[in-house]
Amino acid sequence: MKQSVADGVLTITMDRPESLNSVDAEELNRLADAVAAGNADDEVGVIVLAGGDRAFCSGADLSTAEELSTPPVAAATIDAGNRLVGNMLDAPKPVVTLARGVIAGIGVPIALAGDLVLCTDDGFLLLAFTKVGLMPDGGATALVAASIGRARAMRMALLAERLPTSDALAAGLITHVLTAEEFDAKASAIVEQL
Repeated sequence: MKQSVADGVLTITMDRPESLNSVDAEELNRLADAVAAGNADDEVGVIVLAGGDRAFCSGADLSTAEELSTPPVAAATIDAGNRLVGNMLDAPKPVVTLARGVIAGIGVPIALAGDLVLCTDDGFLLLAFTKVGLMPDGGATALVAASIGRARAMRMALLAERLPTSDALAAGLITHVLTAEEFDAKASAIVEQL
């Protein structure tokens, strides 16, 4: 994770490109701490949570799937994800998520917890939990269902279907779909306006 503050904007960037920004409990807690610190900092007026060029977040780090399947590790990961999403939803300051490319697993509720969610037109959302034998966490079932309705949310959660960002915009899940070429300029303009 990288973070910086400039002109009243705290930018938190997930920085694990080799795993498409997969996360574990430790990384989720670092992100949650950074959001909480931004909320407490009077010099910060806007919080931006970003991923990389290819992926916002591919979900939980499954490179340690055996360890992740143990109840203590699974519970710690779920708790940390819930904490991050909660800190974002409870933020008294605007939270903007910059979500390029892949938005999967726990990455979906993290992205959707932003007040403004900017995505690229080549990206997609995927609740892939059933593909790895897990139930959606991080508030995914509540956030998705509140935005697009129970039936579509169940379809996403149970069938693990990709939802292109254009469809996510039409369904009211996200606020912007941008081309890769216009993404940085439009994101900067929105953050500056805030």
